[in-house]
Amino acid sequence: MARPDRPSDPAPVRQLLGAHTASFTDEGQGPCLIALHGVPGSVRDFRWLAPAVTAGCRLIRLELPGFGGAPSGDVGPSLTALGGYVADAVRALELPRVALLGHSFGALVAASAAHQLGEQAAGVALINPVGLTPHVGLRRLGPLWAWRAGHHHPLCRVAVRPVARRMFEQAGFRGVTHAQVGRSLDVVARARFETHRSLVSTLPGRTFVAWADDDPVVEAPISLALAQACPAGPRLRFLHGGHRLNKVEAVAIGRALRRWLRVDLGLG
Repeated sequence: MARPDRPSDPAPVRQLLGAHTASFTDEGQGPCLIALHGVPGSVRDFRWLAPAVTAGCRLIRLELPGFGGAPSGDVGPSLTALGGYVADAVRALELPRVALLGHSFGALVAASAAHQLGEQAAGVALINPVGLTPHVGLRRLGPLWAWRAGHHHPLCRVAVRPVARRMFEQAGFRGVTHAQVGRSLDVVARARFETHRSLVSTLPGRTFVAWADDDPVVEAPISLALAQACPAGPRLRFLHGGHRLNKVEAVAIGRALRRWLRVDLGLG
């Protein structure tokens, strides 16, 4: 395990960005990296990575609608809608060229946002990313349409919600609310792997990909296949670290990200 002595855990700021109320943190100076958590998740997913990254860059952790302190509002659960939300927030903050970082399911959102930002997106980093085909964590859930329907049905949800929440907790997502579980099911059920494949193959710049062989959620062969489909760039493969490389290997990941931003992408 290689992580900083202590995490960075500031309270998120809630602010109107464009047409939506956003929840985010903003730390450091230098090349700007927009960090997007997985589903479910929050800005706290990057609390160990933040000190390792902000030694040489600006890190903005943006919560996706329906998670953390960010209301869902009228933002739909599709990757296009979520990516558009991120792109709108970046524009509203009047940021220069930025890089995007996605952890787990946030990788899909980062890819969508990068394409919608156009030339404003310099590159994308993917950590423990969801790949191009359903992973073991997703396959364990079974038919997502059934979970999603049961979770929202007024007669079924009393029985379904505790089970669905327990399944997320067993996968390592602690403290999620019923509303966040429902939002997660909505988002994941709308994901289209064929769309993700076309997006990652045409990402801007040099793509950063990091994964662990012992990841219990996204198995290593799926991560490797994704890495091969992305444009060339840094590849970090760890034997150990599970699905939380942004915590367990924060120092190594942070060092590599800083180099990627300045050398590979030429930012800062």
